[in-house]
Amino acid sequence: SLNLGVGFGDNDSMAYDLFVQHDFNPWLESECWELSPFLTGGLTIWDDDDSSDSVWGVLAAFGLSLSYTGFDNVRPYLSLNGGPSYVSQKNFVGRDLGGHYLFNSRAMLGLKFGQELQHNIGVHGSHYSNGHTQSENDGYNYLGAIYGYSF
Repeated sequence: SLNLGVGFGDNDSMAYDLFVQHDFNPWLESECWELSPFLTGGLTIWDDDDSSDSVWGVLAAFGLSLSYTGFDNVRPYLSLNGGPSYVSQKNFVGRDLGGHYLFNSRAMLGLKFGQELQHNIGVHGSHYSNGHTQSENDGYNYLGAIYGYSF
């Protein structure tokens, strides 16, 4: 699927996401639930109009999605993912990220819908930090919304 997102981040900044996601066959299934792995790769841009700060980044992540399968054309889900990322600046909106190489993590509540479940909307919390691998680790957080389409 191709996904577009926008979010509100630390210190009144904005975050924009463009990523692709590949869903794999479920690992576990029951009558109404399934647990499925997925891979994500994409771009993120963080922007602050007040300070003219701007950061771009690339990311990859592995995740798991728990979906309720009791409806025909609607599938609510909870997903968690995490992985490595690279960001263009070590500082953003007064936050010392400690370096260019960070870890990213995301928790999302969403809904897939449509005849082929091709549409996806969701809300998420995202966190980027170096995981205390460097002396400074202020990190960056944002809450956002996404829309995705599966081809």
